[in-house]
Amino acid sequence: MSGTRRLVALAALTVPLALAVPALAALAADPAATYTCQRELPAPRVYPPWAHGEGCTASAGAPTREGEVSGPVDVVFQDARYSGQARYRCQTVAVYPEDDSTRLRVLGKSCLPPDQYAQHLAS
Repeated sequence: MSGTRRLVALAALTVPLALAVPALAALAADPAATYTCQRELPAPRVYPPWAHGEGCTASAGAPTREGEVSGPVDVVFQDARYSGQARYRCQTVAVYPEDDSTRLRVLGKSCLPPDQYAQHLAS
């Protein structure tokens, strides 16, 4: 193989790897927004599932105003319906205040456990 062909082959292998590393790092990074909820509310079990919580508090830097937050966003349930504490990573979360309270309600869409979320995005 000539020197030029080796350089072309090396570049062909190196460029996709260099592009993939930041994407993998973004998947591994913790989301900026986390909502910790006291209770999980019934939500439709569709694929990917939704996460619906009440009595939620926002982590530092997580929006508390009514609106939609783009993800990844973590939603943690202290009292999940099936398994005690549960953590979901969602693509988007709708945030809205509870009546007469400083607490929030959240409705996460396209939510999966964090390890499955990374696999879902990679596929």
